[in-house]
Amino acid sequence: MELVAVVTLLGILAGIAMFRLGTAGIGDFGAQGVARRIAIDMRLARRAAISTGDNHYLSFTVNGGNATDYRMYRKASGGDVTADAVRSLPEDVSVTVSATTVEFDFEGQALAAYQVTLTGPNRTFQLNVVPVTGVVRISEL
Repeated sequence: MELVAVVTLLGILAGIAMFRLGTAGIGDFGAQGVARRIAIDMRLARRAAISTGDNHYLSFTVNGGNATDYRMYRKASGGDVTADAVRSLPEDVSVTVSATTVEFDFEGQALAAYQVTLTGPNRTFQLNVVPVTGVVRISEL
């Protein structure tokens, strides 16, 4: 009897969660997740630039105005070196970038003010990189 009550209660809670999230909300988890992943990789590039003394940058591949993937590189004296694997961006999230490269110097500063905008079915997120500090901020538009 107790097991039936627990299963019923879990079913009710799951129903409430699905009602609150809805299918539109679930679809936007992709845009938010991708925004967080790119922000983490920007922070990793910044930290790698500080620790190695070599500039690091993310290079975005843009096709038809939308970024399709990106990769981290290290600027070395003998030429740029791949510092990470290619990360593909999902097709259901529109990703636009203000520049195809987001670069950080040995002090952790960004070489420019960069913006990455990620648009899901119902929500839009924007990453902003502050040039002087190299800080990456995520905001919902």
